[in-house]
Amino acid sequence: MPGIKYNILEYKWCPLTGLQPELSKQIMERLTAELESWEGTPYMGGQQVKGRYVDCVRFITGVLDTMFRIERTEPPRLHPDCCIQNPKDAWKALNKILTLYPDMLIEIETLNLEPGDFIVVGPKNGGPGHGMIVGPKKNTLWHCVFPGVHWTGWALTTDIHKIFRIYRVKDRSQWA
Repeated sequence: MPGIKYNILEYKWCPLTGLQPELSKQIMERLTAELESWEGTPYMGGQQVKGRYVDCVRFITGVLDTMFRIERTEPPRLHPDCCIQNPKDAWKALNKILTLYPDMLIEIETLNLEPGDFIVVGPKNGGPGHGMIVGPKKNTLWHCVFPGVHWTGWALTTDIHKIFRIYRVKDRSQWA
């Protein structure tokens, strides 16, 4: 789009590390199937019904719930522009989401991103406001925005957005 600057992420997509090849293959197949099962689900704030409606937060928690094989979690409900109007509440909500997965996720500070990592982005002058999952296909990110769940390339509108946090599953063997 004219006037919008897209920058390729400085991060590098990497295959899963630290796992036996067969285990890695199983995880990649499950993750691929789960992400693709959400593809096309229309965006609607505060909803989480695969194939019907979902928002970006509930898309991520839905994928995590399935991958961890846990009952559906209930993330906090937020006003759509909370990250701009009330960044403190956006941070509280992010922290609440993390408590839904105790000892399952760790914050990472690396330039190497792996399938299943999730990235929290938001406006440069606000708080965390959107989540994306690193896809199993090289240089893809999955997320839910209007019109719905889809994958996108490895770029952000860096004149508008910044990455606040990146999280990784502590023990990915749980996903096999």
